[in-house]
Amino acid sequence: MLKRARYPLRRSRYANHLYSDRQHVIMLALRQHFRMPYRQFCETMEVCTVLTGKIGLSRVPHFTTLQKFSARMDIRRLERLLLAFLEDARLKSLFIAVDSTGYSSTCASDYYTRIVEK
Repeated sequence: MLKRARYPLRRSRYANHLYSDRQHVIMLALRQHFRMPYRQFCETMEVCTVLTGKIGLSRVPHFTTLQKFSARMDIRRLERLLLAFLEDARLKSLFIAVDSTGYSSTCASDYYTRIVEK
């Protein structure tokens, strides 16, 4: 899907050629899916040799590598990737809600629970 979304291998021709941008995006998506902090995710990836082989990693990056990549990631490329996913899943629209409170969705307030139940 990253190829179809025309996600580039590297953002810059001067970039370090240890990891491609596509590998970084895959690792960030996996980290988000497993809901792990960066450091714990990289420690877990060192043990998961099958997964690192599927991604094409010869070695697991340091956790700060993923942090720095996520900080400098281009939003337009990420939107293009999301649109490619929508086309692949054949969805007409996608509704996304951003919640930056830091609370999990299972931790609802009493007020919210009463309003929803009505």
